[in-house]
Amino acid sequence: MGHRRSDPDAFSGVYWGWKVFGGCTLVHSPRRAVLNVMRKLGFEPRDCDGPLTVISYDTNRLEDLPRVPDRLILVDHHPWMDPKLERLAWKVIRRPRACLAMNLYDMSREAGLDLPEDVLLTFALALVTDTAILRTAGSEELEYLSRFMKGRKMEEILELAFGGVVDPRGFAQEVLSVEKVGRICFGHFENDDHFLFFVDTFMYVMECEIVIGRLDWGVWVYSKKHLVQKVYPILKEMELEGYRRRGGRLFGLGDVDLILERLSGIF
Repeated sequence: MGHRRSDPDAFSGVYWGWKVFGGCTLVHSPRRAVLNVMRKLGFEPRDCDGPLTVISYDTNRLEDLPRVPDRLILVDHHPWMDPKLERLAWKVIRRPRACLAMNLYDMSREAGLDLPEDVLLTFALALVTDTAILRTAGSEELEYLSRFMKGRKMEEILELAFGGVVDPRGFAQEVLSVEKVGRICFGHFENDDHFLFFVDTFMYVMECEIVIGRLDWGVWVYSKKHLVQKVYPILKEMELEGYRRRGGRLFGLGDVDLILERLSGIF
């Protein structure tokens, strides 16, 4: 299984594990890109009750486990892992990388496994999406992507990443309502996919350094990489004030002006 609300990197782990070990699979509440690649591959998750051992891919927080088994193996790539989750695990296999697919590729090579093209397709999608559509990719990530592509064109990967992600009319209205103060853009988005699609596209068109999205569950803050070390301490302060935070997401916050005022001091 992967983490809750499975993204392409979590799914690539599940698919790789299924191909290598067989067994049951749990893909929790898959995101649109995951649904796209599952449909393309003709893959249907096959969950089962009471497995002896569960391997959880791309999971570094206890709260993100879809299921808490008696015997848990963690295969991960994040630089940090929840100590409670690590203590719960029977075994942890972790190396900090841009995406889990890179680690799985190396593990396969070390074991002498020749990965089929369908697995490599899931790896390519995982790497592209986990590097914010290659915006944060460096030379190592691009080298691995070239191995994953196996003659495919980026167009195929982008179709999987973006296909059906947004409602065109609703998204257009959201873009038109986005406001800008200095280098900070902010607005309301119907769902997470709309916010992320804005970040992947219009953020650059509108020359935004930071994007603040108000969603039903709270506020999501995204910044260009060179500002992360300035943005996250501010979000951490708000977490200490009582807001539940995960990364750039502040759950339960409805006042965009509050975070906008604090972030404006960065520039």
